[in-house]
Amino acid sequence: MGISGRHIIVYLLGLSLASSAMGDTWNAAWEARPADGDQASDIDLFFNEFKTEVRSRASVENIYGVGSDDNGLNRLGSARAFIQNTAPTDIVGPGQWNGAAEVFAGTLLSTDELGASTADLGAGRFWVDLDGLDGASTASDDNQLNVWNEASNTFVPVTAQGADAAGIGASNLIYNGSFEITDGTGSIASTAVANRWADPNTATFAYDSVNDSTEGDGVAFEVIANGGVNEAATQTLAGLKESTTYVVRARVRPVVGTCDLQVTGGAATVTDTSGAATGVFETVEVQPVTTAGPADLVVRLESNLAADECDWDHVAVYERNAVVPPPGIQAIFTQDIVNDATIDTTFGNNPFLTTTVRVPSAGYIVQLDATMSLFVPNEMMLARLVRDDCAGGAFTAISPVLVAGGTYGAAADMRTNVTLNAVDVSPVPGGACIYRVEVRENGAVAGEVNPLVAIQTGSSLRALILPVR
Repeated sequence: MGISGRHIIVYLLGLSLASSAMGDTWNAAWEARPADGDQASDIDLFFNEFKTEVRSRASVENIYGVGSDDNGLNRLGSARAFIQNTAPTDIVGPGQWNGAAEVFAGTLLSTDELGASTADLGAGRFWVDLDGLDGASTASDDNQLNVWNEASNTFVPVTAQGADAAGIGASNLIYNGSFEITDGTGSIASTAVANRWADPNTATFAYDSVNDSTEGDGVAFEVIANGGVNEAATQTLAGLKESTTYVVRARVRPVVGTCDLQVTGGAATVTDTSGAATGVFETVEVQPVTTAGPADLVVRLESNLAADECDWDHVAVYERNAVVPPPGIQAIFTQDIVNDATIDTTFGNNPFLTTTVRVPSAGYIVQLDATMSLFVPNEMMLARLVRDDCAGGAFTAISPVLVAGGTYGAAADMRTNVTLNAVDVSPVPGGACIYRVEVRENGAVAGEVNPLVAIQTGSSLRALILPVR
């Protein structure tokens, strides 16, 4: 069937109407099109234009309409945090859509997502606090990053941790922060302020045994306000770097009332307050900024009101952005000081020169060097370096087998020194890795290791723990 000029005019008119209706800006009227009175032949134009508009807008921040595994995901860098002085409580916009009821339902970040009773609307959301942890709008903006905590229905600061959760990355500047030194006598029954801490008020002190899974063994330092407010134990850090941000962190168990970790002496007083009488340990943290010139900071462990009881532990102070050099080389040296050993024809039956190495974290290798003084009568001796699985399992070779001595029937009473070398490039961080030298003889005549006292100390095993980049 041919297409008349009239049909072409109607088609072009419909295309023009559809394009002008859709336009370059979103118009809610599009969602009601096609409407009564629109020509049926133009329906496909409205559908196509509508899909194009949706795809174009969605693809600004999403991978949309692309045939790839990432289709529908957010583009890299597309997340946007709240940026304001006070913690937000609602999402931006009309709220989540309830398809069953065909209504928008809830904007509170603490509201459970529809169909997901354990996930808040706030789950995974970030907030950049422009005036920082101290909450003082006059302080320099520090852009503290916070993340939504579903357990407390609040935003909590994101704090840096080292590879082993040991801290920010510098040495702890506080003294006796775990209070294992009580009053200097070592007595847990003491009622005096902890060693190197001061009592500027009239607080009552005691020491509680902790011994639990979260705080480890040892004691906590109990501070009770005795008739006043904000009574504390204090420690002064003198002569710190000028105009520098420090991180002060502590664990506290509010038994009665509330507890403040407060730091004074900086550009502003900063305070973090615990929960009220929860009876469980929590982390409190502040980030003071020192003043110009060599500066002092005073760390205060406060009980807020009279009779408030606070148990403190693991107080730590770090320079926030300190650059810490990698640890130096660690050496473990082992010598053969045992009785002479007659060795047989099987590796592992007569190991000697054994050492245990505990690698502190990832980023290390272990270099091994062994020197052995051997007595090889009419025989060849074989030696190698081995390591277990760092968990008490089987041993495997980490060096080639070294052959010492001559052939069977050669001159007797042959003494020789041999060396072995190996590098373990994948030791288990934190594991107790056992390295040892194994030797065996290669025939019917038994061999000996270090038969004479005079050369017994000539056999040794050295392990070097080396940081690598």
